[in-house]
Amino acid sequence: MLRTDNDLPIFLHADQPFAQAVPIHRAHYDKRLLDQYCVSSDMPNDVWQRYGDNVIGNRSDKRPLGQYAVDARRRRALEK
Repeated sequence: MLRTDNDLPIFLHADQPFAQAVPIHRAHYDKRLLDQYCVSSDMPNDVWQRYGDNVIGNRSDKRPLGQYAVDARRRRALEK
């Protein structure tokens, strides 16, 4: 985010998330642990299909931009 006007206030709404920080324990980003991974091309077709529907699907106007955030706020409001 780039602000060029210093004399204008910034309003952040309590019901609309701005940023999310997730604490990670130091042991979980240790180099020895991060270097233990393998790459596999044996992904089942149904997993690729779900990936395409949820991640790539947004690019083809199947759902409007920001729809996930709208749905998340709606679920949170119903929980109250």
